[in-house]
Amino acid sequence: MIVLVNAPQQLLLDKLEAQDDRFQREHEDVGETVAAPPVAAVPEPEEWLLIGLMAGLLVWYGRSKRRETRLDAAVS
Repeated sequence: MIVLVNAPQQLLLDKLEAQDDRFQREHEDVGETVAAPPVAAVPEPEEWLLIGLMAGLLVWYGRSKRRETRLDAAVS
């Protein structure tokens, strides 16, 4: 894990490291935790553009493969 800290955080970490109880972890009981807010993930406009572009390319690819299959059948 990479952790980036600034100077005041480093001083606090050094002070806490020097204490005798540094290996005792703090914990929260389940009742004390805060519920996460509901978040709806919506793609950004440029992502919608990419999704539409890929859908269009898939349709074009499918039609071109079907056309090749018909041409191969007609030649045979």
